[in-house]
Amino acid sequence: MRYFEQKRGNRLIAEITKQCEEKGEKSEVITFKKFDGKYQWFVDSRGSNDLSRIENIILDGIPTANLEALKAEFTCIHGRAPKTGTKTIKQPIELNNPLRS
Repeated sequence: MRYFEQKRGNRLIAEITKQCEEKGEKSEVITFKKFDGKYQWFVDSRGSNDLSRIENIILDGIPTANLEALKAEFTCIHGRAPKTGTKTIKQPIELNNPLRS
């Protein structure tokens, strides 16, 4: 299933890029994948003026930060490495709905 989603996304990006070129507009793609484009999420997409003159920016993929960078930041802030593994935490919540009587 994932292959077909990627294929569909690539066709969509190609079509948008084609339409932009026909209008004479510049377009660039920011992608999540490490080596799949000119620009990458959280590396080239922030704090850069490279994209300041681009009329259309196509964002491809889910913007997810590098997990190792998040781990290093957590270690610096809290003075310890995050614990590995998963743990189920049950926490009671109170639901208030003013529309229901």
